[in-house]
Amino acid sequence: MGRWSDGFVGVALSVATACGGNSEEAGRETREGTGGSNGSGGLGATGGSGGSDVTVGAGGGGPSTGGALSGEIDCSGTFGPAEVLLEDTLPFSPALSEDGLVLYYANGENGNEDFKFSVRANQDQTFPVGTPLPELDALCDVYDDRTIDASLDGLRVYFSCYPPAEVGHTDHPLFMAERPDLESDFDTPVQVASFPSSASVSADELSVYGAAFGASTTLVSTRASLDDSFGPPMPLLGLDGRGFFAPVMAPGELEIYAASSGFIYYASRTDPTADFGETQPLDIIPAGYTSGGSPEISSDCRQLLFIAFLPEGGGHILTATR
Repeated sequence: MGRWSDGFVGVALSVATACGGNSEEAGRETREGTGGSNGSGGLGATGGSGGSDVTVGAGGGGPSTGGALSGEIDCSGTFGPAEVLLEDTLPFSPALSEDGLVLYYANGENGNEDFKFSVRANQDQTFPVGTPLPELDALCDVYDDRTIDASLDGLRVYFSCYPPAEVGHTDHPLFMAERPDLESDFDTPVQVASFPSSASVSADELSVYGAAFGASTTLVSTRASLDDSFGPPMPLLGLDGRGFFAPVMAPGELEIYAASSGFIYYASRTDPTADFGETQPLDIIPAGYTSGGSPEISSDCRQLLFIAFLPEGGGHILTATR
């Protein structure tokens, strides 16, 4: 589901500003980067695509998981070339429904930000520019940074907004709102947690992952049921000092993807109760982009969604399939 990336993205966007990019956007990215979704393991399950840029499960290009984790989940294989999924002014914090047809995200333009959602007819299409969600933005100041995540059916969203100066804090209100269908407005949001700015909700919506900007510890909060609020954040085993931002836990809880220093990294472990192993980079950002972040992994572990920034300013939401 959706989140920001980390502050190193601002280095690339500062260069973009010098080339004519928007200075307000570059300043905001210097503070936090982009991402949102994103991670919940809640992205849509999709079929494989061509390409062999990043090998996963074989060592060297991605996490070695030993094949299928459980049932239909298989985190081995190769990520193909990344393709553009959505173009907007400065989209970030992507969250894709399980069927891959509904995309939530936040977007920045001239220093202002808002929440949006977009719908496509099938997974062969890209997403059109999204429709604003003013009932969510009503809780935010127009200049607030934003993150958003979504349930697998796309009918519940988890979001937060906060002044840019507070991006390093760990106690931002995390709200949940739901609606009966995609044509209806969301109900009045309710607070379900106090959590860092980079919140990513698991597929079952019982865990939320994150890390405050600039923090060295990746955190998780849990709850017993959807009727409960999340408990206090606790450190994830073996991830101290990694500098992760916008972490997303893969299905099976054996892999974690995150942004750091303007790139996407992963770490893996052999058991959900074990410490995570060494951090490894994913060489997945295509030529023509300066940096990236905000990774999201699909519910079947076959698709990786992320943000990539353009040298002239702005960026795209990209996806790679294995």
